[in-house]
Amino acid sequence: MIRSKKIVSLLITCIMLTNCITTRESLTQTRKASSDTERIIYYASLAGSTHNTQPWIADIISDTLLLVRADFSRKLHVVDPTARGIYISLGAFIENLCIASEYFGYAPNVFLTANSSKDNLVAEISLKPQERILHEISRLENRATLRVPFRTDTLSIEHINILTGQNTASIHYFTLQSEAGRYLSATNLEAYTQQANREDAKEELASWIRFSNRDVKTQRDGLTTSGMGINGISGFMVSRFFKPYDSKKKSFVDAGVNKTLAQTQNCAGWLVFTQPGNTPEDWMNTGRLYQRSHLECRVLMIGFHPMNQLIEEESFETQVNETLGLNQPIHLVARIGYVDTYTEAISVRREIQSFIRDFRR
Repeated sequence: MIRSKKIVSLLITCIMLTNCITTRESLTQTRKASSDTERIIYYASLAGSTHNTQPWIADIISDTLLLVRADFSRKLHVVDPTARGIYISLGAFIENLCIASEYFGYAPNVFLTANSSKDNLVAEISLKPQERILHEISRLENRATLRVPFRTDTLSIEHINILTGQNTASIHYFTLQSEAGRYLSATNLEAYTQQANREDAKEELASWIRFSNRDVKTQRDGLTTSGMGINGISGFMVSRFFKPYDSKKKSFVDAGVNKTLAQTQNCAGWLVFTQPGNTPEDWMNTGRLYQRSHLECRVLMIGFHPMNQLIEEESFETQVNETLGLNQPIHLVARIGYVDTYTEAISVRREIQSFIRDFRR
């Protein structure tokens, strides 16, 4: 009896301690944004990025001129050799920046400048004062990637239309029950399994793992236990006793494969994002469309989970493009589906001074 009470007490303690795991909400900015321009850039930085690498630099040339640059020191050389993922992330950053600009009373004019995948300068954005457009700025703060199983009932036509907008040539929805949907589920699992067992991919992933609270607070980027959906007692154990290299162990890899199996079988279907070509502009436009769709999801109680392994793995990418026959290259794939609850946005963010360069001074 006494032993049982001790076990229960230990479990309760573990659950309570799990709530102490560092998340975005628990971190504060050392220096608060001090101008509209810095506030706009902060909201831009809440965009999604592969492995939460946050590969952006923002140059403030004046109160009305911003330059967006790629931070190639944050490139994933193994799973993103072409830098497509970096430019998609930068597109999402630019989309958030435009929404935030309008909220703070500026009309953004975006000129994409990158012509090759090695171009550092990717966009020039001028801001013209105008009446504020009162977007729900909280959408940028609350956007979250959900890695839990979703409901399998098909999305309503109304909600599909909201997610795709006027972009039906570039955003395609396939139900889980359709032939294409079943193919995407099976192929995503195969591609994930292949990538998860590649030594070079495991090494790269481990370099972006932030298991401990100390690493989260120090780095403020990468994949945390909460961000990977490792919660409860498991999250407590991993955050306190695991090291990044533990993610390379067979037990961890196998757990990831099993989790991916459950994810690919439990969703309403898939959103597939395409563009006419394979240029930085196409990739950034993909990022803007991805971010736009993702921002709609919380209001609609739709979970959104990018799963790009099937086009990150070269042996699958050509096959997937040919099989789906969309006549445009696929640049992003996301699992979607209704959810009953939405967790807080927990993915941590770097301090603004680490990626802003202010030339006004």
